[in-house]
Amino acid sequence: METFLLALRVDEQAALRKHAESAVDLASAHGAAFTPLQRDKALIHTWLAWCDPPGRQLHDAVKQAMLDPTRPYAEPFLAWFKALYEIHQAPPSPPDCARRDG
Repeated sequence: METFLLALRVDEQAALRKHAESAVDLASAHGAAFTPLQRDKALIHTWLAWCDPPGRQLHDAVKQAMLDPTRPYAEPFLAWFKALYEIHQAPPSPPDCARRDG
């Protein structure tokens, strides 16, 4: 699930995404207690820790549209999900994950 959600991050956050990837890889090199199979889980939670507000949980990040459901990876999944649950509304626009002043 985390791998799928990582593909939905907004493009505007490319620099933050790359920094989170570097931080997770460095943490792994220093003995962080996650396996290579758990890297994406560590990565998305690191990224969410740096968003505003920090530390959102995955379900909340999805509900708050911090992830872009219009990404190509999401379209087939969302079409299936909406058909399965008979959902006929447009998702909200994703907000900027950057820190807000004020």
